Amino acid sequence: MRYMRSRRKRIRRGGGAYSPSNEAGNILWLDSSDSNTITEVLGAVSQWDDKSGQGNHAVQATGAEQPTTNATTQNGKNVLDFDGTDDRIVSTFGSTLTQPNTVFITGKYDVITAAYMFDGIDASNRNALFNDTSLFTAFAGSSLQGDAMDTDFHVLEVIFNGVSSSIRLDAGTATTGDAGADSLTGLTIGSRYSGTSALDGSIGEALVYNGLLDTAAKARVNTYLMNGWGVS
Repeated sequence: MRYMRSRRKRIRRGGGAYSPSNEAGNILWLDSSDSNTITEVLGAVSQWDDKSGQGNHAVQATGAEQPTTNATTQNGKNVLDFDGTDDRIVSTFGSTLTQPNTVFITGKYDVITAAYMFDGIDASNRNALFNDTSLFTAFAGSSLQGDAMDTDFHVLEVIFNGVSSSIRLDAGTATTGDAGADSLTGLTIGSRYSGTSALDGSIGEALVYNGLLDTAAKARVNTYLMNGWGVS
């Protein structure tokens, strides 16, 4: 029997556990460990609800291109799996974010290929993170290469800010330089915006901030993600 389980988001603010949506400028928060935000049929995910409060839900209507849930965990928490062929899920913002933008993503490559963890949603507005010559690489019109890739689960912080962009792995030392000046109109998770160069791996959480976070805020987000996903 096929069935639909549809659950709506629950956002926790104020008192209690830390929430990254309380940091200034949060316009997207996808959290695979929160089953209430995932709409799925037999594990195939058609919608991943945005917990930022902005309603920028990620969707995938085509069944063959839907990532899967409830198959893999990281640190005891559910992740979404992407098949390396055509799986992807897309959040459209409805407005254009000019740089600077800050993106955090947690996940891993099961197979290190020339695949994207995330990208924009069209050819003109791209803030992306992908594999280039086995290096984590940020792209917004130009390529900024960071740390060497492996098949471990990581927390990545990417700041898109023209010649002052940076990419940082597991709250380590940032690599800074020019990633280009492209704006952002939405996020494709799990492939290039066109659906090619698909990720064979998993994604746990994704956060987008319109603007720059100060040092203390970046530390809070990194600590939240690293502790939650068991990354040291």
